[in-house]
Amino acid sequence: MPGFALTWSRSRRSFAFAPLADETTLDEGPLFAAIDSPRSLQLAGRWRADNAQDLARTLGLRAGAPIHEVLAAGWCKWQTGLADRLRGPFAVTILEVESNTLYVARDFAGVEPLFYTKIAEGLALSSSPGIARALGDGTDPVDLASVSSFLDGHRTGKTETFYANVARLAPGHWMKLSPSGERVEPYWSVGKVEPRPSRADAAEHFRELLDRSVAASAAESGRPGVLLSGGLDSSAILASFAQHSGDISKLPSLSMTFRGNDGWADGKYIDALRQHFPMDHHDLPSEKHDPLASLDLYLPVLDGPCLGYGLSISNRLLPMAASLGCTSLFNGHGGDEVVSYGAGRLNELALRGHWWRLWREAEGAAHLSSIPQWKVFDKYLFHRPERRWLDRQWKRLRRPAITEPDLQPEVRSDDLLLHHLEEGPPQSLRSDPAHTERDLQISAIDAPLQAHALETLVLCGRHHGLETALPFFDRELVEFSVGLPSDWKLRNGYTRYILRKGMEGRVPDCVTWRRDKNDFTNDFQTGLIERSPQLRDLVSSSNSNLKGLVSPQWFDHIWSKVTQQGSSIPGDDARALWRVALLALWLGSDRRAQLPPKLRPIGVEGDV
Repeated sequence: MPGFALTWSRSRRSFAFAPLADETTLDEGPLFAAIDSPRSLQLAGRWRADNAQDLARTLGLRAGAPIHEVLAAGWCKWQTGLADRLRGPFAVTILEVESNTLYVARDFAGVEPLFYTKIAEGLALSSSPGIARALGDGTDPVDLASVSSFLDGHRTGKTETFYANVARLAPGHWMKLSPSGERVEPYWSVGKVEPRPSRADAAEHFRELLDRSVAASAAESGRPGVLLSGGLDSSAILASFAQHSGDISKLPSLSMTFRGNDGWADGKYIDALRQHFPMDHHDLPSEKHDPLASLDLYLPVLDGPCLGYGLSISNRLLPMAASLGCTSLFNGHGGDEVVSYGAGRLNELALRGHWWRLWREAEGAAHLSSIPQWKVFDKYLFHRPERRWLDRQWKRLRRPAITEPDLQPEVRSDDLLLHHLEEGPPQSLRSDPAHTERDLQISAIDAPLQAHALETLVLCGRHHGLETALPFFDRELVEFSVGLPSDWKLRNGYTRYILRKGMEGRVPDCVTWRRDKNDFTNDFQTGLIERSPQLRDLVSSSNSNLKGLVSPQWFDHIWSKVTQQGSSIPGDDARALWRVALLALWLGSDRRAQLPPKLRPIGVEGDV
């Protein structure tokens, strides 16, 4: 199921449109381009249309009305409020021909990518960032702020790209353009989700919402496959899929395996799932992999680098799924944020002075992070005045009696930027003494990095002819979870409690109640330092592509550490090394805008 490209002209009062794949049928599936003559509208875009028939009934339309007809009637009734009523991933455009007013909207989470560039005549839009740039004026000025934020390990916003002349419509927003002006406004925000009181059947309702989301994804999935890690998220999706379809004996499931690594925790859980579900399972041995391998394949697809440290290895599953005949791939990404680990509840308990309960609940965080329970508990004792006094005394005792003014400070990995941003990386809410679980969960879902991650998964999948299904990013599921009290996120020492209770009896108990989580840090660092043949050439002060971007002193610093410590360098250093290498790989690649597709006015017959 491909994406699309289109242009809108302020003067011609029409769209020019093209799907981004050959042999595309526009009257079936989520892709559409149509003229609604009675209402003098032109419509184009993608919508999975999860609630199209519900909207059709509300709007008085016939049963089975095509999605462009539902959208046209909805626009006439609700105008810019239309986006708030759509469910399922979408990027829709509607043109009022008489007024030459263009309406553009994107789904609440940003699962469906949508990029645009201003052109002399109006606007060019596409599901592909490279195509949006190609439809522009042909220039490719690199955006320095985006490059600097990438090097610093974060993303500053949801609208910028690595090119100054290309932007993305932020998730949960609509844009309205006319010859007289432009408006961009949000229609949804996770921060506005209302808290809700606890309910006894919360786990059952959560499970029902997840089942509905999986079923909606499966309805447009063609031949699906499921990524199976052995964790709670992918296991829950598999269980919901089995509930929806009944027979999953021919359902391909795909797992990366690290059986040669002593620290790999997921193996026994994948084995348990294989015994529990009669699926068509496939393993991909992954213990010996270079984290930079094949990333040059995806740089043109994403039209820039991304912060997916595991992207090179996880994307190996995409061609494997395609070779198995899959047309879609179910992915558990987002479960961590939508369900939440409940860490904020620990601070809530400390603020209330519930120290015994805090001690008990700290067990969940201790298992997750592989640190002693007392250390987790100790982090929250700063709420006690006597503890704060002791900390001050300890700092005084440790203060050096004599300072050494000539001592040069060590160059750190966060000092690699030559051009520092006016706004540094966002501060963690955990540093706020008054933070709550709701604060942390909203921050995680609303983070700019989340929107970029969804976009990366979808675009990489489409490169291999796969649609990426992300069932945890269902609006009703997100709103229900965010609104719940924190004891549904962390209870009795178990993180992500509501998902565990919801899946109880559906998946093996060892999976439902597992407390460990696989840490791929060692695999990443070993692969990067020991298996990346191009690393030294890419991360070098002599690499002209990095001049003016990376501090020259940082190169000596990082390679000195690698020489001394090898793959045991600190994680922050390893991730910075990977970011610099990927940036150099991208800047040294052929970044010329690709040829734009042949656009035709909507309603004109013939090849597009």
